[in-house]
Amino acid sequence: MVVEFSTQYQLDESKEVNMQFKRNLLVCGIVSAFSLPVLASTDELRQALDQSKVNTNFRYRIESVDQDNLSKDALASTLRSRLSVQTGAYSGFSAFVELDNVTVLGDDSYNSTVNGETAYPVVADPDGSDLNQAFLRYQTASKQTNVDMGRQRINLLNQRFLGSVGWRQNEQTLDGFRIQHTTATWLVDASRLHNVNRVFGPDGAKADEPGEFVNLLVGFKPNAQHQISVFAHDYQFDNWAARSSLTTGLDYLGNFVPANQQQLQLHLAYATQTDNSDSVSDFSEDYSRIDVLWKINKVSLEAGYELLSGDGTTALQTPLATLHAFNGFADIFLATPVNGLNDVWFGAGYTLPKGAINLQYHQYSSDLNDIDYGDEINLNYIYNISTRLMANIKLAQYNRDQFAQDTQKIWVGLQLAL
Repeated sequence: MVVEFSTQYQLDESKEVNMQFKRNLLVCGIVSAFSLPVLASTDELRQALDQSKVNTNFRYRIESVDQDNLSKDALASTLRSRLSVQTGAYSGFSAFVELDNVTVLGDDSYNSTVNGETAYPVVADPDGSDLNQAFLRYQTASKQTNVDMGRQRINLLNQRFLGSVGWRQNEQTLDGFRIQHTTATWLVDASRLHNVNRVFGPDGAKADEPGEFVNLLVGFKPNAQHQISVFAHDYQFDNWAARSSLTTGLDYLGNFVPANQQQLQLHLAYATQTDNSDSVSDFSEDYSRIDVLWKINKVSLEAGYELLSGDGTTALQTPLATLHAFNGFADIFLATPVNGLNDVWFGAGYTLPKGAINLQYHQYSSDLNDIDYGDEINLNYIYNISTRLMANIKLAQYNRDQFAQDTQKIWVGLQLAL
C-alpha cells in the first residue's frame, strides 16, 4: 500500500465562511484575554505576548472495515488539520483556542454517520470544520489552582468514564466550567458542563448532547509510585435519558520498581452506577477492573480483567469515555450489552529503537446467562520517523461467537507536528 501524505485541502464556500467566522472568533478570544479589567505592567503584557505559542498538527489516516453483515467494505481516507493558539499569562489569565478541519481525500466509501452511506460500515470521522477548544484560564500565583471556562478537552484517570476520544479525527470536547487544585500529595478536579461536542460532529443530529454533567475527582498521592482516587459522575442528558446515571467509584494505581530495569504496575478500580432523576428506568450496576503490566527491559507483558455488569434489561454504560481504548480496537462494545460484559485480556509488547509494537488478545463473555460473545486480536505498531513525524499501523480482528458480527479493521496513518 502506498500512502500519500498531504497537508493541503479544499473547502467549499460555506466552509470558507465558517472558517472565517472561527478565525475572527480566535482573534476575539485572544484579545479578550488581554482586555480584562486588571492592572498589569507593560513588561508583563510584553512577556505574555512573547510566551504565546502557535502550533499546527496534521494527521492523515486510512481506515478499512470489513464487517460480515454488510455487503460493502468501508475505506475512509481522511486528513485532520489542527491549529492551536496558546497565549501567555497576563495577571494570571490566559486563553487557548484550537481549530480542527477534517477533510475526506477521495470518495465517501464509508458511513461517517452523517453522509448517508449506510451500505458501508461505520467509520465515525465526518468531514467539517470545528472549534475544538476555546477556553479562558485563570491560574493562581502559586500555580496550584486552575480555573477554566469554555470549551475544553477533559481526560480523567484512564478515561474509562470521561475522556476526549483522541483516536477519532474529531475529538470529544465539553462546554462548561472546570477547577483543578494540585499539591504535592492531593488533586481535586471538579467540573460542571452543559454540552458534549461528540466525535460525530461538527454537524448532524449526534454532533451535540446537551444536558448537565457534574464530575468530581479527589486523588491522594502519598509518593510518586502510588495514587488512590475517588470519583463521581452525575450525567443528566436532555435528549439521551437512557444514558443518564450517577456513577461513584474508587481507583488505585501503583508502580513497583525493583532492580535490573524492571517495573510492575498494578491498577485496580471499582464503581457502582445507579439511576438519577433523569433516568428512564431504575437500575443499579457494578464496574470492576484489575490489570497488571510488567516491564522487563524492552519487553512488556500485561493481563487484565474488566466487568461491566448487566441484568438482562439494563447494563453499566460509559457514554463519555474514550471507548476505543477499552474492550478491543474493533469497537464492538461501544454500548454494553444488556447482559453485561466480561473482558479478559493478555498482551505483550516490545520497544524498538524508533518505536514500539504491541499485541493483545481479548476473550468476551456476558455477566448474565453465561454467553460467549467472541474473541479479538489487536496489533499496534508505532514508528517515529523523526521527532515531528510518526507512522502508525493498527489491526483488529473480532471473531463472533454469539454477539455482533465478524469484523476486521485496518488503520494506516501519519502524524506531523509543527
